[in-house]
Amino acid sequence: MANLFTLPGIGGSESTTPLEQLLEAYRKSRSQPIDTLRNERTQLQQRSTFYSTLLSDLNGLSSQLAVFSDTNTSISKFQAKAVTVSDASVITASATSSASVGFYTIRVNRLASADFLVSDQKTAADASGYSAGTKSFDLIVNGSSTTISVTFDGTETFEQAIQKIADAINASSDVGVTAAAVKDTSSTVRLTLTAKETGQSNAITFTDPDGVLANLGMTTSLFADPANRTTFTSSAAGYGIADTADLNAEFELNGITIVREANTVNDVLSGVTLTLKKAQDPGDPDVTMNVSVNAEGVKNNVQPLLDAYNNVLKKLESNDSILQSDFALRVLKTDLRTLASSAVGTGTYKYLRDVGITINDDGTLAISDMDTFETAVSTNAAAVAQLFEDFAQAVDAKVSSFVGDSGLLTARKESISSQIENINERIDTLEERLNDELQNVADQYTSMLNLYIQAQQQLQLLSSFSFGLANFNLNSGVGNLS
Repeated sequence: MANLFTLPGIGGSESTTPLEQLLEAYRKSRSQPIDTLRNERTQLQQRSTFYSTLLSDLNGLSSQLAVFSDTNTSISKFQAKAVTVSDASVITASATSSASVGFYTIRVNRLASADFLVSDQKTAADASGYSAGTKSFDLIVNGSSTTISVTFDGTETFEQAIQKIADAINASSDVGVTAAAVKDTSSTVRLTLTAKETGQSNAITFTDPDGVLANLGMTTSLFADPANRTTFTSSAAGYGIADTADLNAEFELNGITIVREANTVNDVLSGVTLTLKKAQDPGDPDVTMNVSVNAEGVKNNVQPLLDAYNNVLKKLESNDSILQSDFALRVLKTDLRTLASSAVGTGTYKYLRDVGITINDDGTLAISDMDTFETAVSTNAAAVAQLFEDFAQAVDAKVSSFVGDSGLLTARKESISSQIENINERIDTLEERLNDELQNVADQYTSMLNLYIQAQQQLQLLSSFSFGLANFNLNSGVGNLS
């Protein structure tokens, strides 16, 4: 027989047969224990969901507490620096937490340049004069020598030969030079060599035993005097900058002349990186640079801790019914709210309010007094860090027993899971028993219905017999006295 709970009409808004109506009424009269268990299961599931979310929020808070509980890792969060410059087209700057607060003047005299060397101007279609075979030369950059080999077939024009030389140089990943075959006019071509890095140490020199470069006017005599190298002209080979020292950047910081090989400089002021953008003309004013405490940056650094604290508190406030039945969570909420207004600091600052942090009506924390906060981190960042470290340690002492695999919330969740499993088993047992009872009711109803049908059939048979006998007597004249 099919499951009686799935018969048409059972549990629906309409019942189509007396049997279904009977079974539905019986089911409702016997389902109260099952409905009670289902409601209890729903409440447990809601509680488990609450604990899961709270545990996630507490884990997030614990992660933040771990950061701020360690002075070595947290102090930098309170030392964020901001840098402003008066002319960002000349220089830009950034600063880490280790930078010192200060005011500076800067003048950029020269940017660092990449060295470059240009060959003689050659008629592109003329025969290059290279004989067939493989020829080599060595390019030397920053003390590193790289051998470049070029294979000629002896028929190359200057344009073809220069392109082969450029391709061979660019095919080498070790050489600190890029090369190009440049058609400076429609009929002439030149080889250009450019250092990949800026500065004097990356000046280009070479040895040329096979005369590959010499055939293009690039001879070692060009760089015989590093301070006075031959510069190229519209037709003759040479360097772009005569003195290799002029490949370096030069700028003045507070009147001190500083030379560096790159335009990005991070070793002049501790924690400050300077990026030189352009050289200034003699009449241009000095650029001013101010390194200051970045109060907004510090706020952004500590906001994740406040957010994590607030998330936990909001979650604890979100379900009074669960808190009323869970003493440990009520204590946790009270402890957290108490800590926020207590003297937790062991240094200069005792209270969170001392550094501009206020407690909202719902108990959450916010940095609402930025003037006080900025003054605190500007004048004594270490003391602010100490306050947050003390606060983090105090909060951690309250929440540590709730988190982790052996924590209170995990135990709560495991207990609930066990209770839900037990309820599911009880529901299954009661539903199975109710199904059996419904089956018995249906069987009894069917049996009685069959007896009723049989009785009806017998009654109809007797009625038919009686009606036939009466007709017979009437037609046969039985009882006719005349």
